[in-house]
Amino acid sequence: VHGPGGATGRHHHDDVLIVDNEPRHHRSCFGTRDPFDTIQGAVNAAGRGAAIRVCPGTYTENVKVGKPRLTILGANAGRDATGKDRRREAIVQGTPGSGVPGTVQLLANDITWDGFTIRGVFKKQNSPGMYTSPTSSGYLIRDTIFEENGNGIHLGASGDHPTLVCRNRFTTNNEFEGPTGAFGIYSDNGAQQVLITSNRFEGHNGAAIFLGDQGAKPRQLDVLIEHNKSVDDRAFASIFNSTRVRLTANHIRARVIEPDASADDPGQASAIFIGARNNDVVVQQNKIKSTSGN
Repeated sequence: VHGPGGATGRHHHDDVLIVDNEPRHHRSCFGTRDPFDTIQGAVNAAGRGAAIRVCPGTYTENVKVGKPRLTILGANAGRDATGKDRRREAIVQGTPGSGVPGTVQLLANDITWDGFTIRGVFKKQNSPGMYTSPTSSGYLIRDTIFEENGNGIHLGASGDHPTLVCRNRFTTNNEFEGPTGAFGIYSDNGAQQVLITSNRFEGHNGAAIFLGDQGAKPRQLDVLIEHNKSVDDRAFASIFNSTRVRLTANHIRARVIEPDASADDPGQASAIFIGARNNDVVVQQNKIKSTSGN
């Protein structure tokens, strides 16, 4: 029985593999026989350049993708996560306190991840929703909702191929383990040749986007942040140790009243903060409606 693109469930010599953990009489939501029960199972079976299509449902697993040129498509692949035109989700939920670098780990070149929800467990210590290796690049991360994780994405990219993060929704990724968390996108391992565009960030207790400072190396290089929207984040962008960064045409309505503000710690933050060891940073054409600090 053949489904879309010649997919035949577990017949992984084909170009498309199907994942469905709620099989309907041993058929997937695409009508194929004997689908994989887990995303990781399909990744392990996939050949180079294969596509994996994931049916709606909740997948309680950590996913480690170490093969290049895989395309992993959730139930809402191609549907902008910042809007309302979404169908039933394919939800990936990791195990709190597991110590993995990310619920989803992209560890090879030219991996596409499109159309999922990656969700942490509320009021538990969660890892980042996604981790991308700083020794690989060419990631396409699109149309995905990141919510209640430690950070949305812990972003690294070597810069050998351009990386694109677009049309994602990052919501209250404040449930973190370890010393750093509460960011939509966090980078401290080096991220090069990255475009972050047309995303929506909301409700982060840190910054929507944080380019971190770990000394002289590694640094973020050639990062373009444009046409994003930030709503009720403590800050939109905090930039350290970065070169050739452009922040353009973003819409920012940062949090004004900090819930834990006090006379000793008023909790004020700038909407855009340019910190130490930066070179060639351009900030232009942004619209800032509110902020607790500058």
